[in-house]
Amino acid sequence: MIADAEERRVESQAVQEWMKDLGAAANEALDVLGEFQYEALRQNAISQQSCASAKVIKDFFTHENHLVFHYKMRNKLTKVLGQIDEIVTEMNKFNFIRRDPTPTIDRETHSFVVESEIIGRDSDKEKVVSKLMDPKQVRDNVSVLAIVGMGGLGKTTLAQMVYNDDRIKKHFQLFMWVCVSTEFRVTNISKSILEVATNENDISISNKEVLQSRLQGILGRKKYLLVLDDVWNEEKEKWMS
Repeated sequence: MIADAEERRVESQAVQEWMKDLGAAANEALDVLGEFQYEALRQNAISQQSCASAKVIKDFFTHENHLVFHYKMRNKLTKVLGQIDEIVTEMNKFNFIRRDPTPTIDRETHSFVVESEIIGRDSDKEKVVSKLMDPKQVRDNVSVLAIVGMGGLGKTTLAQMVYNDDRIKKHFQLFMWVCVSTEFRVTNISKSILEVATNENDISISNKEVLQSRLQGILGRKKYLLVLDDVWNEEKEKWMS
């Protein structure tokens, strides 16, 4: 149904608004889930404390504080569920076509902006641009910003808007756009990044260390923007390699 909505939003203002509301509700739900996870981790850390200071911490988080947290989260969850109910009601009015799942096909994305796809994303773009240009966001000379969400919400379009923003063009010296897709291989990704950085095609280097060494030599101390689009892999070990 998302695929059908994605196609129809180009011609329908109502579908555009529905897609916008869907994205907002998804983000709200993720925020609530994140708060629950954070609270669970914090309580687990407190329960494992064995030193004398732990009693002070535990005394602070009294039964009343737990009640306040759960009351606040219940209200947030009720609000999100209400938004989802409204979205489902609106969705039924559009009679979206439910399509059978199709085999996954790798798609190649690009950095060019399709003007017809830019609908109500200025606020999101400003947030991303602000973070990319904020020196406080840089750790160990690297700033990493993830744009996440369900398929069809316009993550690639948002990245394209940021990538082509005039302020970003002035802020960075080198720009690289690489489509990762479902097959996550560090060597292939490194080779793609190197090809974009050098404007060369069919680089024959296959050794990961050699590829990354050459990349380091090219990037040097340049201020660069690298976009890895259509990423599906969440395995920490592969990202750390």
